[in-house]
Amino acid sequence: MPRSPARTAAMTPLLPEMPAGGLSLGTILWTSARIWQEQVDDYWVLFAPDRRGLPVVVSQRVMAILDQCRTGATIDSIVKSASTSCALLDPHQAIAIVDFLVQRSFLREEEDRLRYEARDLSDFKPESLSIWLHISNHCNLDCTYCFVDRSQAEMSDIVMDRTIEYLTYTVNSRNIKNFALKFAGGEPTLSIPRMERFHDKLQSALAGSPCKWSTSVLSNGTVMSDRLIRFLQRPHTGLGISMDGYGRAGHDIHRVFKGGRRGSWDIIETNIAKALQNGIVPYILATISQESSKTLPDLVRWIFGQGLKTRLSIVRQPESDEAYSAFRSNATRESIEEEYRGLISTINAAFEEAFEELEQDSYIIDLRNALNICELHFDSPSFSSCCGIGFNHIVINEEGEVASCAMTVHRDT
Repeated sequence: MPRSPARTAAMTPLLPEMPAGGLSLGTILWTSARIWQEQVDDYWVLFAPDRRGLPVVVSQRVMAILDQCRTGATIDSIVKSASTSCALLDPHQAIAIVDFLVQRSFLREEEDRLRYEARDLSDFKPESLSIWLHISNHCNLDCTYCFVDRSQAEMSDIVMDRTIEYLTYTVNSRNIKNFALKFAGGEPTLSIPRMERFHDKLQSALAGSPCKWSTSVLSNGTVMSDRLIRFLQRPHTGLGISMDGYGRAGHDIHRVFKGGRRGSWDIIETNIAKALQNGIVPYILATISQESSKTLPDLVRWIFGQGLKTRLSIVRQPESDEAYSAFRSNATRESIEEEYRGLISTINAAFEEAFEELEQDSYIIDLRNALNICELHFDSPSFSSCCGIGFNHIVINEEGEVASCAMTVHRDT
């Protein structure tokens, strides 16, 4: 028989153990001002972007507790309110919900004064480190949007040795447990001897270190020589291939070879098949623009049909960078946002069709690591977003200088 509100209220002093972390009945909890939330039917999707963890789906009972804490509430008042409201939660249920919300950082002991605020990094000690190594400038493609000052410059032996010395010192002195090195460019597969030398030297320098490290090659996919295959078959070495869409209609809009402007899709498709035949499974780094978005359903069909994984990044402005920059310089904020809504409408329709494709039983996908979606802003244009640069991610150019970003590798140091 269900308990009456009065009977439930009378039981509130008989509380179970409090949540972990030294909380008491008198602890005041606040709903995080940084929560992203959206209602879906009778449930809510919650996400705390400044804490670890995936989005969660919660009921209206949970939302009632969050609503109560938006102006601050003690745990005692939360339990009493939950037991007398229409939710009819007993103390154990209320405490369990509070514990869940605290653990996921949706409820906090301090009120968020600012929606987003700088973190105090004075005592920050990262356990992992990622290095983007711009090992060369030269490339065989002529992409219209490329941000690299293309030349034949490569990282010299002297710069390599100095960089490895600094990296080894950082890993050992900072007690780094995991270290990831990304060979980039330009097109790093045009500099295979440089990658081999750096890898051999770093392996020797880190011999005996407890740090676990890995390497990956960020490539345009146009090279798949036997020498590159042997390099990629080294332990803990991966391959990322960048794409702009599917096929000639999507990928080849911008990614063309120098000289004749021939598209690169056909050779990339052949090279990926060759990589798979040799036990190398590339990770697809796809950039989706308004121009190429109509090919997104075909792209995901092709990626997951081969058992590959992908990260989908969305271009932040409509059409080409150059055209949008010219438009933005003469546009009002209202017209920019209207143009952006057009971009989002197009991208949204493409993703809807792509997800409908992936719902078919023929695909077996673990969404935790097989599909990542980056940099999509639905509300208004965003021309910058947070990343790990300066936090646990470092960009080093071919001169051994630290850059603020891979996209500004030659603009500032």
